[in-house]
Amino acid sequence: ISVTPAERRLTLAALAVVVLLSALDQTIVSTAMPRIIEQLQGLSMYAWVTTAYMLTSTVSVPIYGKLSDQYGRKGILQLGLLLFGAATAYAAIAAETSQQVIIARVVMGAGAAMVMPATLSIITNIFPAHERAKAVALWAGISGGGAAIGPLLSGFVLEHWSWNAVFAVNLPFIVAALVLGVFLVPRSRGEHGTPLD
Repeated sequence: ISVTPAERRLTLAALAVVVLLSALDQTIVSTAMPRIIEQLQGLSMYAWVTTAYMLTSTVSVPIYGKLSDQYGRKGILQLGLLLFGAATAYAAIAAETSQQVIIARVVMGAGAAMVMPATLSIITNIFPAHERAKAVALWAGISGGGAAIGPLLSGFVLEHWSWNAVFAVNLPFIVAALVLGVFLVPRSRGEHGTPLD
């Protein structure tokens, strides 16, 4: 795919918002877990809230990575953001029981699994080999920065609002990522079109 250097930088900025969102979510929710456990009175849910997200996202990454190569990286990326956003909004507004939080985390994990491989595939696809290492390093650095900011945001939110509000922190980032993705992320797919294994 042919894009100008300026377009590559703008695409990387849009993808940076996506990876920042993913990193923020994991540390925000982890930091809020004691409050969530206290409010929902379910210590056994701690492992499930964490594990449900990680298991769903990790196990399904190869599948969604292949689907994004086959059917279009931008489409899978946007679909993953929509799925992640819907589950996040549900957790922020409607979730009242541990089971509802766990279901929301499963769906969020599926959305994250669609998003992450698509971002790396797009970076690999639009950046030439001599620029790719810098782009991936920036992508990873933003992820690390998001992980560091998450606990601070979580602590601030929990001081002023209920545990549901920690999920609401994600929503502006999801909206920004969706809008930026529409305008700044080019359409691409895998060149070889091999079937899903």
